[in-house]
Amino acid sequence: MMRLSTLPTPPPYRPFPQDGSAKGSRVYLYCRVAHNDGFSLKLQKEELLQFAKQAGFEIVGISAEYAGGRTLDRGGLNEVSQAICSGKADVVLVKSTSRIARDMPQFQEYIRFLDENGAMLCCMQEQLVFGGRYRHAEN
Repeated sequence: MMRLSTLPTPPPYRPFPQDGSAKGSRVYLYCRVAHNDGFSLKLQKEELLQFAKQAGFEIVGISAEYAGGRTLDRGGLNEVSQAICSGKADVVLVKSTSRIARDMPQFQEYIRFLDENGAMLCCMQEQLVFGGRYRHAEN
């Protein structure tokens, strides 16, 4: 009899709020593509900018890089993580979960990092939020 291995459990998530509760949250955009095809990274950045503006986020930074998704040790992602650690940003906005990691345990590790730092991940394509709560920028 064949035994199926246990699949990793995805981290807790919730739908992206449609009630305006994200408005004013400080967001850092993270764009990643594996290969330079001349337009994908630029298109991803433009989509995230438009989404962030429509959601009412305060954009505090953008990191865009050509890198594989097999490790979390990437220059652009490290830049985003520094912004979270320093309190510059409360939210990381990505096009999809696969922009952070293709491997579920690595994805869970990054969500844990964000949660421990009071931040969250918003995934535009899936319309899902992982981690903390929205904190509004000081006026």
